[in-house]
Amino acid sequence: MVSCRTHGNPRWNRHNYILSLVILFPRTAVHVGVLLL
Repeated sequence: MVSCRTHGNPRWNRHNYILSLVILFPRTAVHVGVLLL
């Protein structure tokens, strides 16, 4: 996952959070789709 090296910078924390969402969203969508089938 995303490391905590930039823990002191809120802007980078926000960037890492959005980036992790962008990376994890397709995977989560696939899991939800499989569960709905």
